[in-house]
Amino acid sequence: MRKIEKSKFYGLCLQGKIHKAIAYLESLQPQTEEVKDLKTKYTRRFLLRQEEVIPKTDDPWIEIVLSSYRNYYLAVLTGYDVKLAEERLIAELSSCLAGSIYYAIDAIEKELKYKFQEKGYSFLGGDTSPFYGPYIWKHTEQKSYQVKIPDGVQKVNVFYISDFLMISWAYFATFGVVYAGGWAKEEGLYYVVREDTAIDDTSVDFVTCFLKHEAQHLYDFKHNPSLKGYQLEYRAKLVELIYYPNNKNLLEKFHFEAANDSALPHSYASHLIMEEYIKKLNILNPMNWWQYFEESVLRQIAVELFKESLNTLTVSTSDM
Repeated sequence: MRKIEKSKFYGLCLQGKIHKAIAYLESLQPQTEEVKDLKTKYTRRFLLRQEEVIPKTDDPWIEIVLSSYRNYYLAVLTGYDVKLAEERLIAELSSCLAGSIYYAIDAIEKELKYKFQEKGYSFLGGDTSPFYGPYIWKHTEQKSYQVKIPDGVQKVNVFYISDFLMISWAYFATFGVVYAGGWAKEEGLYYVVREDTAIDDTSVDFVTCFLKHEAQHLYDFKHNPSLKGYQLEYRAKLVELIYYPNNKNLLEKFHFEAANDSALPHSYASHLIMEEYIKKLNILNPMNWWQYFEESVLRQIAVELFKESLNTLTVSTSDM
């Protein structure tokens, strides 16, 4: 009996390969209730497009904007040409802005930010590579932390944001199972607070996978400003592996999300990490190799890779 490997399934979703994700579900035998339910949800949303997922508001304009992004998500996640999907998104959003004509999504989202502010919402546009998708929310609270990372202690401000209208494309692609739970900006870290989840800022996942990961980004923004997106993610993911108690689970996650494509920063960083581990440990059979090493050994490799990372990443950039 083949059980669903959720990291593999959601990894395909996050690479914009919904058709392959559904095919993977269909390949599992016997078809458990969990698999059947997932297949039904994904088929209805992405193939049949029978699902209504736009939040109901008292503002038709907001609903049109949300619908435009939803149409874009459906297109890029099911193999539609990304450039054409972006052009269609630009056209749809332009029609929402008093008939103005725009030729770039950045200019549109700058205007959308002001429009949403007028309506009492915060709007953060841009892309969570490789796709565009805004975060739109109602409430923000702030708290400060001192975060230990390999290069010292990083002081960070965390903005807890909640009451969402939209949580970008990864949330949509995975029905809220996987998404960017936070990110780093120069002014501090943003943390997505979900209605069904209480904040525990002492938990391992919060401290390691959010605070330390994002604090490393803040450090690199200042000290290594030339690093590309996948390079930033490479270093931050190594920080997770250094501090996370059960780093085998993280390596399994990185394995399934890995993709040898620099246009996918998170997936490409995971790919590079897995390749470096294989070289460091002289692994001949890469099948689930992380299961056969002590966590302390895996942690030490992460420390070594982090220390070497700036040189490694410089070399990899020059080779591309």
